[in-house]
Amino acid sequence: MMILGTILAGVTGTVMMTLSMATIHHAGLAKANMVRALGSRITGKWDGAIKVGLVFHLTTGIIFAFPYVLVLGGIDVPSNILRVVIGAVIGFIHGFVMSFILVAAVAEKHPIEQFREAGFEVAAAHILGHIAYGIGVALMTSFLSLDLGFRF
Repeated sequence: MMILGTILAGVTGTVMMTLSMATIHHAGLAKANMVRALGSRITGKWDGAIKVGLVFHLTTGIIFAFPYVLVLGGIDVPSNILRVVIGAVIGFIHGFVMSFILVAAVAEKHPIEQFREAGFEVAAAHILGHIAYGIGVALMTSFLSLDLGFRF
């Protein structure tokens, strides 16, 4: 049940991240079409990039859920609200690191010209997306009482 629950937490967090970044993108606040950017980074093409990007993003979201749940389930907190706040903080840190990697390494080598620019707005969108991911994983960790057996 813990593995299945962690997978569900990863899916939930990934959906929340994807929706938050899609909202930012469609509102015109940043070029945050992350799913297509991921997919086209893999395929080198615009066409078909959404499907590949969704599979890649969902897969990595599930993988990253395991360390999140390990931490979120392994700390003794007095309330689920605090657990969600901690999930958001972990997401912020994760997003900050990923934004740096995105801006420094991925964007300049992207095969699609549109995705070669990754300024402050794109980095901020990734940070917000990862915060949403952390909240989603934390909500599921609390809701499903996920605990991978590690204690801090």
